[in-house]
Formats: sequence, structure tokens, C-alpha cells
Amino acid sequence: MNSDDRNGAAPTLEEELAAAMAEFAGGERTPVFDPGAITRSAGVRRRRITLGLAAVGAAAATVAAVLVSSGGGQDRRPAPPATPPSTTAPATTAALDADDVTRKLFIAAELYQQPGTRHLVDTARIAALFTDAAAFHRVWGTDARPLTCGQHVDGVLVGSVGDVQFYRGGTHLGRDAGLTFDGATGRVTDVVCDGGDGTPGDQVVADRYGRKDGVSHGRTDCGRPAPTVWFADAPASGTVVRGWTVRLDGGVPFTISIDQNDIVTPANCTP
Repeated sequence: MNSDDRNGAAPTLEEELAAAMAEFAGGERTPVFDPGAITRSAGVRRRRITLGLAAVGAAAATVAAVLVSSGGGQDRRPAPPATPPSTTAPATTAALDADDVTRKLFIAAELYQQPGTRHLVDTARIAALFTDAAAFHRVWGTDARPLTCGQHVDGVLVGSVGDVQFYRGGTHLGRDAGLTFDGATGRVTDVVCDGGDGTPGDQVVADRYGRKDGVSHGRTDCGRPAPTVWFADAPASGTVVRGWTVRLDGGVPFTISIDQNDIVTPANCTP
């Protein structure tokens, strides 16, 4: 059979193979290359790399700063800032109270002058009430008599720190004393003695507590025995009734009142 007579004849093997290859090639898409997409992808990678390098650079700069501030690579930390000095003023010791010093000093002098009660007095504590040792020896001496103007006393009546009157029993001895104090510390610097005006501070108090054989037959208010020594201070002023704080033998004080008729009434009998 001639080739011219092949119209309608079956394809040959070569023709079928060529047709199959052409069909396969037509089924595959040709990849599309987008230059912009490639550029954008590369930019993202560059930014990531740039940020990473920046972080590494910042860390390196921090390390370098630490090394420089600590002295060139030595393993030291910067010293903490200095603490500013305190501006709080130091506490100052308060001055002694003149009334309190007067009470302690004259009660102690009375007790020290009596042989039976001398052991009750701590002279070291008494010395601390003076500005210095010289003042203590000048005013206290060896027997506390310079303080009581050279007299042996068993009764003291204090109108004020500048008006201290001395008694023996209920008898006013006619000598008064006044203490002088250091203004900064409140401690005693000296004692000034004078003849007084001859008038007892309160004769009723002196009679009541200075006499061991008075109307109470050897006993005082509240049933207390007659004292070895007595001390009275702080009268109330500006009232009809006079108020006094009394200590017997240096003990716990109690209050008495004296009316216009010189009648003594104990206001506090607590022993």
C-alpha cells in the first residue's frame, strides 16, 4: 500500500509517540518569575540580619562601657554612691530641774548630818548634782554643813530655790540659803548664805513636825512617829489654805493643808 492511499488509515507508532509527547508538554505550566517578589523577600532577610547585627552591636557597646568604667577589663563593679552625712543634730542632755535638785540636796544634807541615817546617802549621786568636783567639795565639804550655812540641822523648809530656811526641831536657826545653778546644765555651782529676816517660813509646819514632844505626844499626822529629820516645800500661794509637801526622814512625801486658824489637816496619808 502506497502512502498516498493512507487517508483514514491508522497512525503509525511514530505518529502516536509524537502526539503523546506533545500532549504531555502542553499539560505543564511554565513557571512565572516575579522580580519584585524576589526583591521583597531579600529585603526582609536583610532587615532581619540588620536588626540582629544591631542587637549584637548594642550588647557589645554595653560590655565595652562596663569594661571602660571598671578600669579596662578588670572584674569590678562601679562603687555605690556615697551616703550623704546625716544632718540630724546630736541629742542634747536636758538641764536638771532646780526644784528637784534642791529637794534632793537638802534632804540628803539632813540625813548625812545625823549619824544614824548617814548610811542612807550616796555621796556619788550627790556629787553628780554639782558642776564639778571643786563645787562639790566647796558646798558639801566633809559633813554637808557648808550647804546648811555651817549649822547642824534636822528641819528644812523651802519657800523657793533661793529661800531655804533651817531648823533644829521646831526652832528657826535664823540662817537662810540660796543655791546658784549653771544655766546650761542646771547643776549647782555654789550656795549663798545670809542672816535671813528672822521670820520662819511657816511656824505651824515647824511646830507640827519639828517637835518630838508636841501635842501629838511624839507622833505626827497620819499616825507617823516623830521624825528624825523633816523637810517641807512648795506652799500653795494665793489661797486661804496653805498647802505643803512634807517628807519625814526623807521618805515618801505627803500633802498637808493649813487653814486660816492654823489647823493642820493631812490631805494624803499614803506612807
